Amino acid sequence: MKKKLFANWGLKLLALFLAFGLWYIVVYATDPIIETDFYNIKVEFLNEDILQEQNKVSEVLDNTDQVRVVTLKGPLQTLDEMKRLGVTVTATADFARMRDDYTVPIVFSVPSQYAGSVDDIILTEGSSVVKLLVEDLKSKNVRVQCTTVGETKEGFEVSSATAEINTITVSGATSKVDQVHHAAVIQDVTGMDSDISASGPILLFDEENNQLDSSTLQRSQYTTNIEVRISATKEVPIVYDVYGTPAAGYQATGVVEASPDTVKVAGNPSVVNDLESIVVGGAGSILDITGATGNKVIDFSLRTYLSAANVQLAQGADGSASVTIYIEEEVESTYKVSAGNISFINVPDGVTIEVPEDYEVYDLTLKGLRQNLQGKIVQSELHGTVDVERWMEDNEIDHLESGTFYLPAVFELPSDIKEVTPVEAEVTFITEEEENPDTENTGSNSGSGSNSNNGNNSNNGNNGNNGSR
Repeated sequence: MKKKLFANWGLKLLALFLAFGLWYIVVYATDPIIETDFYNIKVEFLNEDILQEQNKVSEVLDNTDQVRVVTLKGPLQTLDEMKRLGVTVTATADFARMRDDYTVPIVFSVPSQYAGSVDDIILTEGSSVVKLLVEDLKSKNVRVQCTTVGETKEGFEVSSATAEINTITVSGATSKVDQVHHAAVIQDVTGMDSDISASGPILLFDEENNQLDSSTLQRSQYTTNIEVRISATKEVPIVYDVYGTPAAGYQATGVVEASPDTVKVAGNPSVVNDLESIVVGGAGSILDITGATGNKVIDFSLRTYLSAANVQLAQGADGSASVTIYIEEEVESTYKVSAGNISFINVPDGVTIEVPEDYEVYDLTLKGLRQNLQGKIVQSELHGTVDVERWMEDNEIDHLESGTFYLPAVFELPSDIKEVTPVEAEVTFITEEEENPDTENTGSNSGSGSNSNNGNNSNNGNNGNNGSR
């Protein structure tokens, strides 16, 4: 059986080719009528300016401007030629034939050289009319912004993003235009640590920042250039510099409550890297307490001080700051100082001093903040010093004579505590001439020197034991 099938295969193959050729000749010789499908035909619009003249605009509904399948009926040779040459069916919708329901009939045609040969054009799949939504034409101006997406390199942030143009005009159907809230160009800044100059398409967004389909809307400009500033960031401490002196009778307690302690700034990398702190205060500033008679509370913005430092607030920082400087009225308090707690220094040679033999107590009145007087002053530890030589200079006394005097005592006090009434310590000076009248006697002179030394030693003892008024 197999041998019979493949026997004379050459003659059989020739017979097959001859049969096919004969069929081809017969078919094309008779040129029979056949049907051929054409797919996805785009409808062309005619006389669209009719709506424009009425200040209206249209939108195609349900993709009815796209015809899925059209079938042509005609001679085989004609339709094959059209297929071979890529000739397709033309579909047109003339706005001059628009109906009251805003539909426009679709008219199908073929090129004129084939029109006489094609017997019929049949709509196989799709709408026979273009359905339109017709609305009043509306235009409005919307702002254009530059929006960034992504995260910059760590330690950097977007400090500003601007578009070259501020506004564009959007035109189209009223219902569509009314949805437009703003326009934007979107720039990706992922991993960036330097400024960006670029251009991009202008997209349209609604009030909730949802991107809109703008294919049916006209814009006065479709692209624009943008500039994105990338700044270095850093958290720096804030130094609050309180300046000035309160009114007489008042003192700053030294307690300053300030917030925040730090602020995150952004700016040129070279400036930010060198910035150690932001200083708030100084003479004439909001932290100047000159003449104040009570607590000073200040709420302010750090922006001014950042501007002076050539930086700005980083994203997310509001720059609000608050400072409270506590100021209280001074009070007076009187302390008892024993004469034994007063020392005499720089006593001239040849002079002996005596202090009252009884334990005289002096009143020392001090002025300061209550908490300082209570916390820094211990009555038993108050020690005064009388500088005899300085007293003589201040009173232009060249030679000290014997007698009883009252000399000012100086107390070492904290800088925020002051004396109200200085203490004048009683002291009696005894000169060498009074102790040894016969100054020409050599032995007497020697004794005088001894008395002077003893007197000074006695003085040291008196400081510890004797009192004065």
